[in-house]
Amino acid sequence: MSEPSIFGTLFERSLDHGKRPQRGAHYTGWHDIERVVAPVVMAPLCRRSEVGKAKLAPMIARRNPVTTPQTRRNREVEIAGRLGAFIDELTAVRILDPACGSGNLLVTFLRR
Repeated sequence: MSEPSIFGTLFERSLDHGKRPQRGAHYTGWHDIERVVAPVVMAPLCRRSEVGKAKLAPMIARRNPVTTPQTRRNREVEIAGRLGAFIDELTAVRILDPACGSGNLLVTFLRR
C-alpha cells in the first residue's frame, strides 16, 4: 500500500504559506491520527471482540465428540452465526474524514 503522507506533504507545500492559516489547511500526520484512531474506533471494537470471544469460548469448549452429529452441527451453526454477526458489525463501521484531505486518516483507520 502506498504511503498517503507523501500526498499530505505535497499538499502542504503547494499551498501559499501566508494563506494556509486563513484557510485552516493543514496536513494531519500519522501520529496525530493514531491518537484518535486507538481510543475512538479500535478500543470499542476490541472490547466488543473480547466480549464476543468470552461468549464463544464456552461454546467451543463444549465441542464434545460424544454428542450427536446434529448437536454438533447446531452448535457449529450457532458459532458461525455469532462470528458472522461480528463480521457484519465490522463491515458496518463507517469513518468520516471531515477534512477530505490526502486520505491519510482513512488509510490509518483501514490499516488498524
